[in-house]
Amino acid sequence: MKSRLAKWQRWIKRIVDDVSVSVSDRRTWDEMRLLWRSNPALDVESEIPGWIARMHAGSVALSIRRQVDSNADSVSLQRLLSELVATPGILTRAWRVSLADQHFLRRMASDDFDKWVDPTGSHLDPRIPARDLKRLEVMAKRARAFANRRVAHASKKKLTDPPTYGELHRGVTLIEGLATKYYTLLTGGAYVDDSLLPTRQFNYETLLRRPWQPPHWQRKRWPRGRVERHAEHWPHVDGLGWGDYLRLARRRHEIRLALSEVVRYGETGESPIRGVLADLGLPSSDAAVQYVRDHLASLGSSWSDGRRRRTPT
Repeated sequence: MKSRLAKWQRWIKRIVDDVSVSVSDRRTWDEMRLLWRSNPALDVESEIPGWIARMHAGSVALSIRRQVDSNADSVSLQRLLSELVATPGILTRAWRVSLADQHFLRRMASDDFDKWVDPTGSHLDPRIPARDLKRLEVMAKRARAFANRRVAHASKKKLTDPPTYGELHRGVTLIEGLATKYYTLLTGGAYVDDSLLPTRQFNYETLLRRPWQPPHWQRKRWPRGRVERHAEHWPHVDGLGWGDYLRLARRRHEIRLALSEVVRYGETGESPIRGVLADLGLPSSDAAVQYVRDHLASLGSSWSDGRRRRTPT
């Protein structure tokens, strides 16, 4: 009996540590999202916001899945609650009171145990962890499906109803509440306001206030006058943004080489250009295709010989 109680104590401490990371990640996500929405200068075309969102969603979904894992070698809330339901007689009032080392604390522990006891008043009521287990499983259903089919595995079965960010965050909140609840029951300790949000030991904004590109890297990518020269030749194509223009302009020679075979067969329509741009990982919007067509037209009929007609970019 003592060995099982000691095991439950080890489990709940590991569960609390894991959930604390998820709660901290949620705080960081909320702050970054607020920062992104509050600064118009960050409203630019970039893969970074989508990458952050995907990483966060996958991380939260996996953290929820870990707490409903029933494998024999897993430490999770699901396994802890299942064992409490199966063997409630092990967790007695006498053992719970013994965790307190002072008289008044023992009285408080006994009074607190009143809300956990079965009708006999001597040990844990299994209906309490059973209800919590049911809540946990219902909440985690969609998050676990998302983690299994999209994050941890590539399932052949399509996920038609993925969870929302709000649903994932509410799942973390539920797990946080259950973790602190059973931490108090099994260890006698408690968290302020039942919150597992850790206190920061540093100012996270320091990193965001500093330039991310080192000076030598910036000089390598943007020699003196390069931006100005590009700006002078920025074409007036509706829908072609500054970022897309730079990506296309710096690789015009590569685009011409890729299209040289197409031109030899007389295929100069829009579809071949769009296909080449997509293959090169470049923007392939209507505006991008129009920019390439205008550029080729400005070179005349001999543009396809890229080795002789290379134009400085």
